[in-house]
Amino acid sequence: MIKSVYDNMSSNDFKQKFFVGIEDDVTNLSLKYGAPINVLPKGTKQFIFWGLGGDGTIGANKAAIKTLGIEANMEVQG
Repeated sequence: MIKSVYDNMSSNDFKQKFFVGIEDDVTNLSLKYGAPINVLPKGTKQFIFWGLGGDGTIGANKAAIKTLGIEANMEVQG
């Protein structure tokens, strides 16, 4: 999405007012964006853990992240 902002700035008919991240069908000020751009180094693995809170998922996710770091010898961030 941020690339669409730069593409807009370098365009000959750029929009001064625009929206990013939503499809605005009222004012048609949304910038069009293409396929996602992968900027991660080759071999990078990503995991997304969701937790609502109050149901134990946050603690379980924290434990899973620690396990990946220790047992799988991975660099982790949570």
